[in-house]
Amino acid sequence: MNINFRSVFLLIKNLSRFFSSNDCIINVSCLYGTRPMQRLISFCMRKEGLKAFSKSAAQEFAPEEIRVNCVNCCPLSL
Repeated sequence: MNINFRSVFLLIKNLSRFFSSNDCIINVSCLYGTRPMQRLISFCMRKEGLKAFSKSAAQEFAPEEIRVNCVNCCPLSL
């Protein structure tokens, strides 16, 4: 929780005073965190929490025209 979620919260909270109009915050999550998976409870919880946090932060920063995005990455097999 400290690395994957709390660190993002604290960084945005402490650096928000330096943001200006048209800035963008990009959080990186994982597609596998969007659905429950056996033996990955804490992983899925952190990734869904980051997604919800990004949505809430986008609402908070919208009046200042600061965008918040959450990118869901996943491994590709070729």
